[in-house]
Amino acid sequence: MVILSSIAFPATLFCLSFAPTFGVALALGFAAGLVGCGVSQYSYLAVLPHFFDRRLGLSLGIAMIGMGLGTSLVPQVAQHLTHSYGWRDIYRILAALIAVIGLPNALLLPRTDQLLQSASKQIDAALMGGMTAAEALRSQVFYQLALCIFLSIAVTTGLAIHLTALLTDRGYGPERAAGVFSLFGLGIGLLSVAIGLDGDLLPYATRSYFGLRSYSTIYGMLGAAYSLGPPVGSFMLGQGFDRFGGYTPLLWGIVGIVALSALLLMALGRPDSPEYRVRAMSHLRARA
Repeated sequence: MVILSSIAFPATLFCLSFAPTFGVALALGFAAGLVGCGVSQYSYLAVLPHFFDRRLGLSLGIAMIGMGLGTSLVPQVAQHLTHSYGWRDIYRILAALIAVIGLPNALLLPRTDQLLQSASKQIDAALMGGMTAAEALRSQVFYQLALCIFLSIAVTTGLAIHLTALLTDRGYGPERAAGVFSLFGLGIGLLSVAIGLDGDLLPYATRSYFGLRSYSTIYGMLGAAYSLGPPVGSFMLGQGFDRFGGYTPLLWGIVGIVALSALLLMALGRPDSPEYRVRAMSHLRARA
């Protein structure tokens, strides 16, 4: 899936640079978002729980450094490109960069099916302790986790998307706004390493709470909450700005949503805690 997306995503961006009308551009933009899922951190992070066990959280935190660095560098690169090229040329340049960097990286990505073949006994033992997708859907933990992920990614991504507009609305020029956005991206990277929020929380929690029995299916279902967060958060912030005439009330709302997300996460409990084991065993007994 990552290899296919590494081909389809830059190809769609390249086609987008030739869009003759707004409707065509809108359709191609939707297609880019659809086929681009395979080259997001969401897909790459799904591989790590198959290879790491005792240091899974650390491995995910280190991997998320790349996201933070990318978030800090891309605005600067984009700002430079806008001064030198038109938007169509920029999409062609981005398509070429993604193809040149992304496809070789996808080809080097370790295959999880090879891992399954080489360590089948250990994996079989791990699978026996996991939940099926149907059992996960009957678990309160699943919905708590989905809501936590949705709220946290909605506010952080929504704020990131609106940050440049927030700064220019306060009188910052485009260059200074892009610079502040880069610092924001670097802060995301450091925060991800420290406490494992947003993208790296998803694969870690899926493996820890539900096991590997139906890992990919459950990960995909929780990924729906992760994927819905950015468009909903961005849309709500835009609507809120039009309603209140500024971002200040929205920022206070974001503080409350982040606090609620943290409380939901704390209420989950540790996967190895006695109370969670009781809940997990009840699912196993029901299945038996």
